[in-house]
Amino acid sequence: MDTTTFGAIFGTLSNMPNNAASSAAQAAESAQLAQSYADALDMATVEETLAYMDIEGSAAPADEVTLSGRNPVLKAANNTYYACGELQTLSFTPCAKGICAVRFASGTTPTIMTVPSSVKWPDWFDGTLEANRTYEISVLDGVYGAVMSWA
Repeated sequence: MDTTTFGAIFGTLSNMPNNAASSAAQAAESAQLAQSYADALDMATVEETLAYMDIEGSAAPADEVTLSGRNPVLKAANNTYYACGELQTLSFTPCAKGICAVRFASGTTPTIMTVPSSVKWPDWFDGTLEANRTYEISVLDGVYGAVMSWA
């Protein structure tokens, strides 16, 4: 290899970032840029969700209603959260538009819950409740059911 070729190669190499600090700085800058895009996307998603809820009339704080008795028959109102104690049975008709929810405890005998067959539950939930657990049941637009349960 002649000295001219060697000089050209060496000159090109000397202009390239050749240390780990430079590579790490570039990676950190890329990560920061990616995070700022993700944050902007998250904020847009939140804003879109809140705008949708405003249009649908569900953005106002939920009303909380405390129910007594061990066998309530509940025809839920939009944007309402029902708090119950320990229940033997629950007959729950969700609101047709918006969201409604009910929280209750299942005692030593599992609570028997009745809801319209039009409510769609997550695949893992077959509608059977267990004893000695607390449940929160939420339904959106009278159709989309969600279940949370804890001991």
